[in-house]
Amino acid sequence: MLLDEIRDDQGALLVPARRLDYDILVLALGSTSNDFGTAGVKEHCIFLDNQRQAQRFHNEMLNLFLKFSAKGDLEWKVNIAIGGGGATGVELSAELHNAVQQLHSYGFKWLDNQALNVTLVEAGERILPALPPRISS
Repeated sequence: MLLDEIRDDQGALLVPARRLDYDILVLALGSTSNDFGTAGVKEHCIFLDNQRQAQRFHNEMLNLFLKFSAKGDLEWKVNIAIGGGGATGVELSAELHNAVQQLHSYGFKWLDNQALNVTLVEAGERILPALPPRISS
């Protein structure tokens, strides 16, 4: 398979075109979010199925942190609930904490991980249900 080159927004070459040999090709196209019929989810949730939704989430999260930073109230928290404790939900949770650290390093000194409260909501008995219990714990 021939993979095309990758360029940044300014057109600079990041990765040249290259050939990838394989025995079996699996196209993992992803999926769309499922609310499993849970009341209120469609009305109150920001799904992350496309760039527009991700940008909305990004903007709303930053706006909350800006409000927090302006208040300087150490008791105030940004509360984010993530529906789904699979790999994507767990990774998003970790990335949210990373975002707080990045904002702190950009001068938002009031912000630290105490300013963020993430709740993973999982229908199963544990997060990361597809992995062995030792890993999910």
